[in-house]
Amino acid sequence: MEQNDTHIPTANGALISVALSLHVFWILNLFKEASPSVKEWLTFYNPVGPLSGLFIVSLVAFVLLLLVLSPLRIKNQQFSLWFFIVSTVLFALMVFPPVFKIFVE
Repeated sequence: MEQNDTHIPTANGALISVALSLHVFWILNLFKEASPSVKEWLTFYNPVGPLSGLFIVSLVAFVLLLLVLSPLRIKNQQFSLWFFIVSTVLFALMVFPPVFKIFVE
């Protein structure tokens, strides 16, 4: 039986899109903490505060990146997986207050 590899480029594009949207989130988080105007701009729903904007902008970035990367047909699974893993670890570090406060100050 022959293995069907038609979904691999789609999955790779999705992994890279998720990883890049994580980068959008933590970079905006740094800007939010450093600038009151960015914090105000990201506040779409007052009870939640700027976190609402962070999630909405990251979700929009994910959808746009998915649309942009899907025609590229990325075939390198190993790169996609490692980029996702490194991005996830970096995201976890950069949203951890003792770490990102160093960059904000």
